[in-house]
Amino acid sequence: MKSRLLFILFFSYGLFVFGQHTPHEPIGVQLYSFREHFKVDVRGTMQRIKDMGIKEVECAGFYGLTPAEFKKNLDEVGLTPIGTGVNFDELEDDVKLAESIKTAKILEAKFMVCFWIPHVEDGFTLEEAERAIRVFNKAGKKIMENKLTLLYHPHGYEFRPYKDRYLMDLIIEKTLPQNVSYEMDINWVFHAGHNPVTWLKRYPTRWKALHVKDRNTARRVINSVEWTLS
Repeated sequence: MKSRLLFILFFSYGLFVFGQHTPHEPIGVQLYSFREHFKVDVRGTMQRIKDMGIKEVECAGFYGLTPAEFKKNLDEVGLTPIGTGVNFDELEDDVKLAESIKTAKILEAKFMVCFWIPHVEDGFTLEEAERAIRVFNKAGKKIMENKLTLLYHPHGYEFRPYKDRYLMDLIIEKTLPQNVSYEMDINWVFHAGHNPVTWLKRYPTRWKALHVKDRNTARRVINSVEWTLS
């Protein structure tokens, strides 16, 4: 735990060094990290998270509760949901998107986070990137009109070479800044063979949140708690 927190502090300092705002306190956590615990005891898991000193969370499912019931429990425990997940197919379908926006508003979240772009196994093509750009721009506009922000969370496959750069560059540059922002998971950027700081510097205004977690020298995630900095 100590080493993980020290790494977070070091990384926050790195953001300050190259001229961006340091992440505000408090540091939050992605609730997916506690998914097995939530399956057993929703309220008790929330309380344990609060007892760790956490105040903000990113939601990942509701474990049999309605969004309103889940939000009520968060409120009673003293946790603030800053974001919630949204699937790509929900962004692509107007009816599903409206329902997802409604859920985010019930939670009083500010971010809707997409974690995956559908793509062929062991690959990611220009056509798939272009499809994502179209979907993100269209859905992001609707989300922005509802006073929310769409974030996309890369998982590494997006960093495939494209011309003299990468498909991730194309996605970021072709999505409208007013409608689409990004959440970096430094583990997955590193796993793809890139330096997270390089990407933060390249697009300093587009990254609105960070996921931070431990990994060992075998490139396996350990103590998998995803800390969220926003």
